[in-house]
Amino acid sequence: MAMKSIQVFVLLVLLFSASIAVASEAAAPGPDDYDDVPAEEVLECLKPLGEVNDCINDVFKSFMMPDQFGVSAECCGAVAKVVDGCWPKIIISKTEPEFVVRLKAFCNSLNA
Repeated sequence: MAMKSIQVFVLLVLLFSASIAVASEAAAPGPDDYDDVPAEEVLECLKPLGEVNDCINDVFKSFMMPDQFGVSAECCGAVAKVVDGCWPKIIISKTEPEFVVRLKAFCNSLNA
C-alpha cells in the first residue's frame, strides 16, 4: 500500500512539473514579442529610473515578483517621470499588462 502511495505521489509531482514547464514556455516572451525598438529609445526611456540608485533593478524585481513590490519612494518619483509611451519599450506588457498600473498604484499609496 505504501509503495502505491509513493507511486501516485511521484506521478502527481511529474504531472505538476510538466504542467509548470508547459505554462512557463507559453508565457515566456519570444522574439516576436519584442518590437524593433532602437536601443537609444529604450535607454532614453530608462533614464529617469537610472537616475535613482537601484531603481531599475527594483522595478524589474517587482515585475518578476508582482506580489512583492520593493520600490522606494525615491524610485516611485522616477517611475512618475517615465512617459507612458515608454513602458511598452521597457517592459513587455503582453506578459503582464497590468504591471505598470499596479506599480503606479503602489507608488501612489506610498505618497498618500
